Amino acid sequence: LQDHPLAQACVFRAKRPLGPVTGNGGGSMVNWKSRPDLPQADLHAFPVQGNSAEPAIRARYEISGDVFSFGAGVMRSKSVGHLRLLEARPGGALEIQPNFLAESEDLEAMVTAVEAVIEMAAARANAHVFAGFAAPDRRLSRKETVAFVRDACSTFFHTCGTCRMGEDEETVVDSRLAVRGIGGLTVADASVIPIIPSCNTHAPATMIGERAADFILQAA
Repeated sequence: LQDHPLAQACVFRAKRPLGPVTGNGGGSMVNWKSRPDLPQADLHAFPVQGNSAEPAIRARYEISGDVFSFGAGVMRSKSVGHLRLLEARPGGALEIQPNFLAESEDLEAMVTAVEAVIEMAAARANAHVFAGFAAPDRRLSRKETVAFVRDACSTFFHTCGTCRMGEDEETVVDSRLAVRGIGGLTVADASVIPIIPSCNTHAPATMIGERAADFILQAA
């Protein structure tokens, strides 16, 4: 199981009332590298009107009035979690453990992302709206940022990989999305993705569904 870890969120005070929420929460975004030696961008951030912080962040900081948020995530995460059946019956309980930030590389990248969005929000270009820090309530030391990241870490809802596709014996489905050892059963969702993509999983999942339809029609 893999997912993109999301720091949800850094919250900032606004100079003026922002009014009713009219955006979609992801209409604008920025992608960049956590390190200059990387071949492609691995970080992603987006502004959100209002307070989108996780409960642990809401409990720690006083967040009220007119605010805006920045979510920041790692889009090339290395950490691997698991999904386990807790009962031997269909529809039984599951244990879902994403293992966010288990790899030090993911933690370092997330810290870099949070530090960057704090500076983005306070940049001169945002002087017309930025009125100060809310959560965190000031610029943090590196150690404090690590603690903030751990409290703010949440899911991007990009979970994939629990029915991994491949040719080895450890994989669940083959290259035509057929479940090994069970006739007539196809998996057509993001669970077949063997390595998490550096994007929202909607487009890959749509493509997988279209390919599954092709395979089923070809076999009919």
